[in-house]
Amino acid sequence: IPSEASEALNIAAYGIGDEYRAHCDGRCGGSALDRHGERVATSIVYCEVAALGGHTTFTSQHLKVVPQQGDMLVFGYLEDGRLSREVEHSACPVVAG
Repeated sequence: IPSEASEALNIAAYGIGDEYRAHCDGRCGGSALDRHGERVATSIVYCEVAALGGHTTFTSQHLKVVPQQGDMLVFGYLEDGRLSREVEHSACPVVAG
């Protein structure tokens, strides 16, 4: 993949009470992939993890990912050539640590 087709690196750090509400990274919801440089995947590296809370959930899948330090979560957005709504996700509030 050419570097000009990539996005800049995003870094987030969460403190007690911080969260990221349900969202899609880029477009989602059944639309066709029609633009050069459209985001087709996300990777999350968990450099540190909360003692309680802070996990990642996929809202439509009722799936909760509870990471360990150093884990990487990778997920793609394409389903039959269309952008899937099933990748809507959130970062749950950090409760401790």
